[in-house]
Amino acid sequence: MGDQFTENLTNAFRTVTVSRKRALQLIGGAMAVAAPARIAPSAEAGKHRQPPLAVASVVLVDVLPGSTNTITWVFQGVVVHKESGDQIRLDSSFGVSPTLTTDQARQKIVEVVRERAAAALATRNVPRDRIAVTLP
Repeated sequence: MGDQFTENLTNAFRTVTVSRKRALQLIGGAMAVAAPARIAPSAEAGKHRQPPLAVASVVLVDVLPGSTNTITWVFQGVVVHKESGDQIRLDSSFGVSPTLTTDQARQKIVEVVRERAAAALATRNVPRDRIAVTLP
């Protein structure tokens, strides 16, 4: 009986004609249904990230010429330890390449601020990846 059912189903699909527009609609609908199933595992993984233990906020206050291949950025800010409420001032500078793109420069600032904030919070044992950085 199973073979006969499959044969009848195959014959039924052979005689069906679908316009290109309708075929694209069907394919698009199938993709729309399948897409959330593919995205869901990564979205679920993001829910398990641990909240930050500290927040560092800094502003760029000066840009100075460095050596021939660097520019020195001077920033000021504060890091707040969430659990204790302690606020520690962050005043520092660092040299960067003048050829960095905007995204690369922002990433470098975040790395340096996290590093300096972790050093300022050394007595609290706050890991770098648990420090949120805000830049205006």
